[in-house]
Amino acid sequence: ALLKPLTEKDFIKILTETRYNLIQQHTEKMAVKGVEMIFETDAIETIAKESVKENSTINIGTRRLSNVMARVMHKYYAMHTEFARMEPITVTKERVITALAEPLR
Repeated sequence: ALLKPLTEKDFIKILTETRYNLIQQHTEKMAVKGVEMIFETDAIETIAKESVKENSTINIGTRRLSNVMARVMHKYYAMHTEFARMEPITVTKERVITALAEPLR
C-alpha cells in the first residue's frame, strides 16, 4: 500500500509535538552557543508549507523538514557569535522566506 504524502498539518505536528522535535533541537543547539531563539507560529507554518511544496517534486517524507530547517538555520549557525548575549532572535515568517530564497554558501 502506498503512503499518503505528508500534509502541512502533519509537518507542523512533527515540528512542534514530537519528542525532541527539530524546533527544540535547533533552539537547544543555539542556547548552548548563548543565543536564545523563538520561532513564531507563522514561521513554523511557512517551514511546513515549503516542506510540502518541495516534497511534491521528490517526496522524501519527514527528511524534507531537516533540509528546510537546515536552510533556515544556516545563517544563524554561521553568525552565532555575533548573536550571543544579544536580545533573543525571533524567527518570523519573513526571515524564513528570506532564508529559503538565499542560496547556501
